[in-house]
Amino acid sequence: MIRIAIVEDDEMEAKVLTDALKRFEKEREEKFVIERFTDAFSYLESKNEYAVVFMDIMLPNMTGMEAASHLRKRDRDTFLIFVTSMTELAINGYEVDAIDYMIKPVSYERIERRMSKILEKCKDKCTDVITMRTEGGYVHLSTDQIYYVEVRGHKLTFVTSHGNFTKNGSIKEVEERLKESRFLRCNSCYLVNPQHINATKGYIVSMRNGDELKISQPRKKDFMNELISYLGDTQF
Repeated sequence: MIRIAIVEDDEMEAKVLTDALKRFEKEREEKFVIERFTDAFSYLESKNEYAVVFMDIMLPNMTGMEAASHLRKRDRDTFLIFVTSMTELAINGYEVDAIDYMIKPVSYERIERRMSKILEKCKDKCTDVITMRTEGGYVHLSTDQIYYVEVRGHKLTFVTSHGNFTKNGSIKEVEERLKESRFLRCNSCYLVNPQHINATKGYIVSMRNGDELKISQPRKKDFMNELISYLGDTQF
């Protein structure tokens, strides 16, 4: 399942995008969850995380470019695409790591080309879901919402964008479960999601949520090689 946000105040333009994405979804037999927002504030206040965002630039109260700046402070991995009728505004998209801009009215062919490339990069990390038991019932987490997993004894703590969740298990068990999402072992205690790594320095991994994790000396070489391989594969 891939969650997509459309931030567009114009009803007709939002419908064009939605219809194109639904057509692509049907033709490729994919599963999309598409949510539309009429302004930047409601999008930024959403508790959901989106793999792909189609952002109009000329939005009421807050521009799409301003909204993108706020987005990048908390998420560097979302595939951001500007949609505009003004080319001169879109060329500044590189400042917020936009991967593309589309001129209105958006053609299906352009959507098809861009979404095909995006699927190659984000499909695996967006489709894997882990179900965690909580006091109130259950919560479903996609692997891209997990920052890292910590093991202490027989307890696994999943540190995520929606809080921390603990369950019984072993690090080897969860490592096998998350193998397709390319989580990396930095030491015997931590299994790290590379898409949420901010930086590495010496034997420290700085995570996007502010946590700092230790890289063990025996794991250092393999961990760095695996991280470099991951970064190389995720570039367009």
